[in-house]
Amino acid sequence: MHRSEKIAVEERPRGGRGLFAHAPIACGEVLIDFRGAPVVARPTRTSLQIDDDRHIAGLDETNAFLNHSCEPTAGYDYAGVYLRALRDIAAGEEITVNYNAGDDDLVEKFRCDCGSPSCVGEVRGFRHLSREQKLRLLPLLAPYLRRRLEQEEEA
Repeated sequence: MHRSEKIAVEERPRGGRGLFAHAPIACGEVLIDFRGAPVVARPTRTSLQIDDDRHIAGLDETNAFLNHSCEPTAGYDYAGVYLRALRDIAAGEEITVNYNAGDDDLVEKFRCDCGSPSCVGEVRGFRHLSREQKLRLLPLLAPYLRRRLEQEEEA
């Protein structure tokens, strides 16, 4: 497992800590390589769900400080289990992901404060989204959630 030298844990202006860019990051650049990370059966507050009953453990140097945004700066590439920049990211910008695109049902639900026009308000996980909200996440979805959405469409 490896984290890019361009990102580090810092204090957030709104409180708490997050991952921030220390140098400009290009769209598509790998920010975290999760290969070799411990995989656990039960979710935690900081784990990354990769399939039914399969979660990458949240570690301080990687995803433990990766915060949510309804308009994220990064997303998961499940083919190799990487975190990649979804767009160019400026130095000083926070690295965020959309929790609803990877986790079916969050261990701890919370009120989102991202301020995005597409903000869902309460973040609870994929299963709690409306059909329209699920479809908006399609490009970011974990493969197991994509399969689940296809099954819902067939039903």
